[in-house]
Amino acid sequence: MNRISSRSPACVPLLLRGLRALCVALAAAVCAAGAPALSEEAIPLEKRVKAAYLAKLPGYVTWPESAFAKPDAPLTFGVLGDEQVAAELAQAVAGRDLEGHPLTVRRLKDGDSLTNLQVLFVAGRGRLADAVRATEKQPVLLVSESEGGLERGSVVNFTLVSERIKFDIAVDSAEKRGLKLSSRLLGVAHYVRPGSGTP
Repeated sequence: MNRISSRSPACVPLLLRGLRALCVALAAAVCAAGAPALSEEAIPLEKRVKAAYLAKLPGYVTWPESAFAKPDAPLTFGVLGDEQVAAELAQAVAGRDLEGHPLTVRRLKDGDSLTNLQVLFVAGRGRLADAVRATEKQPVLLVSESEGGLERGSVVNFTLVSERIKFDIAVDSAEKRGLKLSSRLLGVAHYVRPGSGTP
């Protein structure tokens, strides 16, 4: 099965619309970040952009009903190993909900439980293997930022392309976790590794 490409003429209008929508949402989130959340030091732009992406990702993901204890249970982001991303993300989602699920952020340290999460961002490379093992049977959108992240089991992996933050997606990993990803999200990804249902 071929890699999804945005170069197909028939797909260009749809992908452009999806790209514009996601980019506008991302720009709005970044611009709304406001004052730094950690002491007097501004959070680096790279971390602010990643936090903005994380805040928007749930809008393009469908979780199974089993992912939530009840219809109004929180949709919880876990951030492992990066306090700056956690702080920026908490500010971005404060007071927001998605389809009745309040958005919350849990700051995690090495050794913390990785249960009752819907999104998990793993900072750095060294923690990813343990995070994959701990969540591989759970409906968790696992997001990483390490080289070879998709091959190691993450669903979304941030990557630097021409000095810009992009993201790659592994649809097959999402399917194994019971997650459905919007075609709009796939259309704006830098690279998509297909799954069984990907055209």
